[in-house]
Amino acid sequence: KVFFSKGNLKYSKGTDWSDGTWGFFEHQYDYDPGTDNKSSDEYVSLFYWGNTSSSNTKDHTVSVESCPSDGDNLPYEQDWGSQVLPEHTWRTLTKVEWKYILDIRDVAARFAKATVSNVRGILIFPDVFEWNTSTMGEVPNYNSHNTDFSPNYTDTQFASMQEAGVAFLPYAGWREGSTVTIDCGLYWSSTSWGPDGAHALYFDEEYVNGADDQYRTYGFSVRLVADCE
Repeated sequence: KVFFSKGNLKYSKGTDWSDGTWGFFEHQYDYDPGTDNKSSDEYVSLFYWGNTSSSNTKDHTVSVESCPSDGDNLPYEQDWGSQVLPEHTWRTLTKVEWKYILDIRDVAARFAKATVSNVRGILIFPDVFEWNTSTMGEVPNYNSHNTDFSPNYTDTQFASMQEAGVAFLPYAGWREGSTVTIDCGLYWSSTSWGPDGAHALYFDEEYVNGADDQYRTYGFSVRLVADCE
């Protein structure tokens, strides 16, 4: 069993991009709706599938002006959790774990598309969960792929969900070079696919896939987890 970090991973600029710091967005529904271009922004939040242990880690992870064109030059294993050193040991979910959470768990509510504080995304429910309409509002469509992102929950309603262990992944888009397109949600797994690909969680208005095949040269969101003791 795992619990999710409080928000998506981000790399914040220091005096320059070589001495920045790793951390999380303040809220689960926070993301960067802009260009994610390091020449103007103070942080990066869409990362390509790279090597966190190499000597040029920061050049890799904040290379927003030109992602590498050759996926073969990227490492074969990847876990962004090695960058963050808070009170927990964080790691990236594998493809198998994403599939288990979204498709295999024998529970009534695994996930639901929804909007939180006017941000579209996907709710992920804990194994033991009961919806409270008085504090959480309208019940969403559980485990449905082909549905829209409704209802729209308030901060207060989502706070009640968080207290019950619900996670939320925002529809934060993807990056190619310095161009960001927000037409889906994409979250890396730590599992490679062939010589130049890796698996990711993908979701949009019609589709949810915990093992989508993607090229490592694209910049996606990262949501870390920690193992429950």
